[in-house]
Amino acid sequence: ETDGWKIIPTRWIDINKGSAQDPCYRSRLVAKEFNTGAEEGLFAATPPLEAVRLLLSDVATAREARPNEDRVIMVNDVARAFFEAPMKRYVCVELPPEARADSDAEDYVGLLLMSLYGTRDAAANFEAEVRKFMLGQGFLQAAYSPSIFWHPGRDLRTLVHGDDFMTSGNRTNARWFRNVLHSRFEIKTVVVGTGSEESAEARVLGRSIRITPDGWEYEADPRHGELIIRSHNLLNVNGVKSPGVCPQPT
Repeated sequence: ETDGWKIIPTRWIDINKGSAQDPCYRSRLVAKEFNTGAEEGLFAATPPLEAVRLLLSDVATAREARPNEDRVIMVNDVARAFFEAPMKRYVCVELPPEARADSDAEDYVGLLLMSLYGTRDAAANFEAEVRKFMLGQGFLQAAYSPSIFWHPGRDLRTLVHGDDFMTSGNRTNARWFRNVLHSRFEIKTVVVGTGSEESAEARVLGRSIRITPDGWEYEADPRHGELIIRSHNLLNVNGVKSPGVCPQPT
C-alpha cells in the first residue's frame, strides 16, 4: 500500500463453461483482495428464494384486472457485469506481464476506474449501478429486499441476483424492459412462455422453472441429488422397493 492506495495482486482464472465433450473456456483477470479488516460499503444484497416463488405466483395467478393476458418469465444475464460499475475507492492492481509496456518492468500497476472481479466492493458497486438504472426506468425498489423492483406503470416485477435479472409481466412490457436493459448492458435473454419464440424452461438461481399445459412448475437444482448420490458412492447400485431391505439374490 502506497500513500493510502491499495495495490492488489491479480491472476488469470480459466473456467470451462461447457463440458468435456463440448468445451467453452473463459479466461478472466481477477484481483486477489482479501479481508484484512473492517471496511464500510462492501455489502451487496441478494434476493430471498421466496422472491422466485413470488414471481411465479404472479404469472400463474389469474386476476380480473388483466383478463386473457399472457404473462411470461424473462431471464436476463448481464455479461461482464462488474466491469459496468465505477470504482468508488482508489485501488491499484498489478498488471499481468502481457499488459506491461516494458517487458523488463516489474512494478507496473493499473488504477481501476471500473470494478474488477475479486475486489471486495465489486458486487456492492454493481448493485448501486443497477439501482440507479432501475429507478431511472420508473421502477420502485422494494422495502423488504433491495434486490426486488416493481414498475407500477407496466406491472413488471424483477429480482436481481448478481448479474441475473428475473422478471414477470406480460410479454409486451417484458419486451420493453429487455430493450432498455440491452441499451445499458450486454445481455443474454431467455423468455419462458407459450409464444412461438419463447422457451418452455429456464434456470434461475440454480432452479428450473417451466411452463407446461398444466401450468407453471418450479424444481430445485437436480444437481443436489446427483452430488448426494456421488458422495455416498451410490452411482452403480441397484434400487430396492423398501428402504433398509437388502435385495435377495436371484
